[in-house]
Amino acid sequence: MARGVAVSFIVATVAFSVLRFAPGDPVLAILGDQATPSAVTAMRAKLGLDGNIFVQYLRFLGHAVRGDLGTSITSGVPVARIIGDSIAPTLSLVAMTAILALIFSVPLGLRLALAPEGLFSKVFRVAASLSLAMPGFFLGLLALLLFAIRWGVAPVAGFTSTFPGALTYLWLPALVICAQLVPILARVFRASVLRTLDEEFIEAAIVRGVSRPRFYWHYLIRPSIAPTIALLGYITGQLLGASVMIEMVFSMPGIGTRLVRAVTTRDYPTVQGILLVFGVLVVLITTLSELVIKRLDPRAGGDR
Repeated sequence: MARGVAVSFIVATVAFSVLRFAPGDPVLAILGDQATPSAVTAMRAKLGLDGNIFVQYLRFLGHAVRGDLGTSITSGVPVARIIGDSIAPTLSLVAMTAILALIFSVPLGLRLALAPEGLFSKVFRVAASLSLAMPGFFLGLLALLLFAIRWGVAPVAGFTSTFPGALTYLWLPALVICAQLVPILARVFRASVLRTLDEEFIEAAIVRGVSRPRFYWHYLIRPSIAPTIALLGYITGQLLGASVMIEMVFSMPGIGTRLVRAVTTRDYPTVQGILLVFGVLVVLITTLSELVIKRLDPRAGGDR
């Protein structure tokens, strides 16, 4: 808990620094070099850039704690409302990706561990190398061309918040992200299963003749999955970053699309607010993954 609070504080500091340490003067970048002194003063107050840096920081923290992330320069809408209206597609995409990544990586890693030198392992290594070598946006465009435009089995763009209709828009973008995530998670799970196979309780389970489903879940998967879930939680930042790019490719109205639009229009309060929310989400998801790990394997919490 204390670590989460500390990390959130650091994230808030980084988000605060975006405006203050960016090259050039953000006020002049918005208003132009011909802006009058009164307009510059008013804009500085609007952005929270008036007063010394310490006063600005305390003001920013106070407003952020109350949920006040400022007002968008381009639309005049509160940033908190913008984030609230656009965060559902992003969170849905991240959740869908995490679920699919575990669904694919666990059986793959298990198969790789039980037959490390077979044909399946060789094919997997080649496919994983090809997938990791391709840029994510290229995989997204290729998937869009094949599945949406050519075969028509997925929508070209958009999103709906209704369930299960949202799955129609989520499965293809989630699979694109999984193409580069699953090979990494599967290798981590494979290594963990190989270590578990050397444990004495594996031999005891075989001697007792436990059923195959019980053996795989209780004696192989459950004791081995903690590092995979930990890695998935720790790379949440990269997952959110990938969702930004994928949202642009699939024209999803998520928070990533809002971030790119805010950057291109120099909407600094929106950029600052979204970065802060991204950081807090990473802290929350990492903490949640640690709780899940301790639930699945109490031994994993011994050194934490």
